[in-house]
Amino acid sequence: MSDLKKSKQDLMDELKALRRRLTDFEALANERLEARKALEKSEERYRTVFENTGTATIIIENDMIISMVNAKFEELTGYSKNEIQGKMKWSDFVVKEDVERMKHYHVKRRKSRTLAPTEYECRVFNRFGEVKDAYVRIDMIPGTLCSVGSFNDITAFKQTEKALIESERKLSKLMGNLPGMAYRAINDQYRTMKYVSAGCKWL
Repeated sequence: MSDLKKSKQDLMDELKALRRRLTDFEALANERLEARKALEKSEERYRTVFENTGTATIIIENDMIISMVNAKFEELTGYSKNEIQGKMKWSDFVVKEDVERMKHYHVKRRKSRTLAPTEYECRVFNRFGEVKDAYVRIDMIPGTLCSVGSFNDITAFKQTEKALIESERKLSKLMGNLPGMAYRAINDQYRTMKYVSAGCKWL
C-alpha cells in the first residue's frame, strides 16, 4: 500500500515538474516571439531610413555584389532593384578608369577602415551609357564585411565648375591682350592682386 502511495506521489511530482517545464517553454517561446517582432520592427525602420536617405544608396557584400538598393540608386542607374540586388556588382556601374582604384579601396577597407578613404569622387554610368560624376561615401557595417555606399550625383556642379574655369581662362586671355593696364584686386586691407595684365609688368 505504501509503495502504491509512493508511486502516486512520484507521478504527481513528475506532473508538477512537467507543468513547470511547460510554463518555462511557453515563456521562452513568448520571449522569442517578442524578440522576432522587435527585430522585424527594427528592420522595417532601417528599410524606411535606407529608402529615404535622399541619396542613391546600396549595401555592398564582401564579393562586391550589391545586396540592397534604394529607389534613388534605381533612378541614378536606370536599373530596377530586381535587376541589381544579388545579381550585379558595384563595379558594373563605374567607368573603366575608376574601377581599379575603387576595387583597391574595397579590399583595403575590409582589412582596416583607416587604409581607404571614406569619401571620394568617381564617375558612374547608367544603362543608357550616360556618364555622371558622383561624390561617394562608403562606410563599413560594424561586425560584418559589408559596406554601405551612398552616391551623390554632382554632374551639374562639375559642369558649372568646368564652365567657370573656362570662363576665367578666356577672361585671363582677353585681359592679357588688352593694351595698357588692367588688374583685379581683392577688397581686403592689403588690396591683394588676383590678376594683373601684361601691361602692368612693365611699370
